[in-house]
Amino acid sequence: MGGAVVKAVQAAGLEEKEEVRKPVLAGEVEKSIALGRSGLIRNQKKAAVNLCRLAKDSDRVRRQIVDEGGILPLVQMCRSKSQEVQLLAFLTMGQLAMTNVNRIKMLENGAVAPLLEGLKHKKYEVRSASVFALGNM
Repeated sequence: MGGAVVKAVQAAGLEEKEEVRKPVLAGEVEKSIALGRSGLIRNQKKAAVNLCRLAKDSDRVRRQIVDEGGILPLVQMCRSKSQEVQLLAFLTMGQLAMTNVNRIKMLENGAVAPLLEGLKHKKYEVRSASVFALGNM
């Protein structure tokens, strides 16, 4: 591409930017799960942001989130009063479902019911995230 075209694409935000991943620190999964159990929306938001980021890392980290009890707080966050927390919880559940061994544990821990409820959500982004998660199940 010519220089002018590249600059136009960059200015329009059409060029895909490579996501910079932070390393998963020791204790980060446990801390995020504990925050997710909180009833405070700001703590749930921090947990949802962290868990969503962590779940994108690898199968090992996705299994760790599930093995350390991350499903129940995520189910709780799917029913949060905050739409942002709900969206991040659905996206995280979709990421977790990408790992085969997690699917059974998600079914056993009641993850499907909130995902189905998410299909009826008034916000399109939340419905899309719910579809993403169900599609990975």
